Amino acid sequence: MLDSLLLLAVCVLALLGIIHLFWAFGGTWGGHVAVPSSAAGSPAFRPSRLATVAVAVALFVATSLLATQANLLPQRFDETWTLWGCRLCAAVFGLRTIGDFRYVGLFRSVRGTAFAAYDSRLFTPLCFLLCLAYTTVLIAY
Repeated sequence: MLDSLLLLAVCVLALLGIIHLFWAFGGTWGGHVAVPSSAAGSPAFRPSRLATVAVAVALFVATSLLATQANLLPQRFDETWTLWGCRLCAAVFGLRTIGDFRYVGLFRSVRGTAFAAYDSRLFTPLCFLLCLAYTTVLIAY
């Protein structure tokens, strides 16, 4: 059962990486709710193509780390790198869950935007579950 849940988390991370590549190369599906916006409705920032590709690469690395630690992929590096990488991913997704106290996360102050609605229902809970996946794989494997 645990292996199936971790495989699902790996698939979700890979899909997120693919979506970011889609956006980096001109795709627009879902893009209107992917970037935080101010209460006035203007985007808080405009991610560049390079930044979007960098996020995609980071998601693919995170995917590889989780899959390796869960023994879904063979260990290619020293196990210490995988452990610390998974710890870093757990921390990043945990911090994303908490948020920046303005636009994202549990304690955001800007509400009432399309992004805020998706952040409440999808993005923040997903980050919490991914944090749990990394924490679980670090404890169980």
